Amino acid sequence: WHSDKPLVQHELAARLARLVHAPPTFEVSELFLHAFWQTMAREWHGIDHHRLNKFLTLIRRVCFESFALLREHGWAEERVLAIARVFEQCPLSAAIGA
Repeated sequence: WHSDKPLVQHELAARLARLVHAPPTFEVSELFLHAFWQTMAREWHGIDHHRLNKFLTLIRRVCFESFALLREHGWAEERVLAIARVFEQCPLSAAIGA
């Protein structure tokens, strides 16, 4: 993660984001995403400007894999709503930064 080479950074971000698919059930993947976003919110203000692009790349990849997870589960409404709640409670919540 401390590498300054963009290809290494992008590959690691992709590997970390694919962890969304590792849990045995959708519900555990949902918990993983919730923990990821809580961690990002908690640590965001401590990220220095030299590392910001690395974290933004990771965030973009996690968003992509979140939608890929929903696609794998056939865009089932209850699962789409579950992931929407995770986004609403964490990265899209005004209360997180307050």
